[in-house]
Amino acid sequence: MSYSRKNWLHNLEPKVVLDILHNGAWTTMNQSISSAVTNDNNLTDPDDASLDALENTAGVNAFADITFLPSVKTILDVGGGRFDVNVNFMLKKGIKLQVWDPYNRSAAHNNAVRADTITARVDAVTSMSVLNVIPECESRLAHIITVYEALKINGKAYFKIWPGEGLHLGTNVSTQSENAYQANAKAERFLREIEVVFGSGTVTIDSEVPNLIIANKTSDQKPTLEDVLKIQVLSRNEEPLDITGKKLSFFTTEKTGVHKIEGVGLGVGASSSKSSPTSLRV
Repeated sequence: MSYSRKNWLHNLEPKVVLDILHNGAWTTMNQSISSAVTNDNNLTDPDDASLDALENTAGVNAFADITFLPSVKTILDVGGGRFDVNVNFMLKKGIKLQVWDPYNRSAAHNNAVRADTITARVDAVTSMSVLNVIPECESRLAHIITVYEALKINGKAYFKIWPGEGLHLGTNVSTQSENAYQANAKAERFLREIEVVFGSGTVTIDSEVPNLIIANKTSDQKPTLEDVLKIQVLSRNEEPLDITGKKLSFFTTEKTGVHKIEGVGLGVGASSSKSSPTSLRV
């Protein structure tokens, strides 16, 4: 386990952020861990028990508690995985959903979906438990700008964030293995990254549906360098909180270099020097 802010928005060069927002759509920006193996939910119907337990970020559960506008007839699910359960679930609601996923779909499939979307942008875009399984901020921005580019003006994008589970839930202490990564962070962790793409004042954390961020696309205008700098300042000033709302306290032991964490569910002064990916899934 490790806690690090090196992959936070404010630690990127502003010009790098601008370059990604202008040129990074439909790419992965050399994402180091695909986390493709975390896509394992192929249930065909919502699971009420899981929804009651706030497990609403994977499979059809991710769509079951969102009320899409009546005008929504087309959705692109970016990073939507290898299963078509969500395609079939939304079709029953009269909505055509397509999946674009560079790690779980073939190049031919993704190219066809991209071509369709470029020809006619969609009414809504979804990103279900994707940002929390991408280690690098650059790759997360590429994901978000893909969502943005696919969306019609005045359309809404829906981002679900899985916050982890058990002792890891909402700690901002990531877990990873060779092929899977989990941020173990709540939705607030990713708000500024979405905001730098969609613009200030267009992104909110939903007050009714857990783990949900909604972004409104108000124009095709890309942010300026000044816009990026303003949001990076906000990111820099936001220290992560634990699940009780208290600021986390981090320090490093001089002898071992092990990160110790006080005030989180791991126990006061608990520490670990290993990457133990016990909470890796979407």
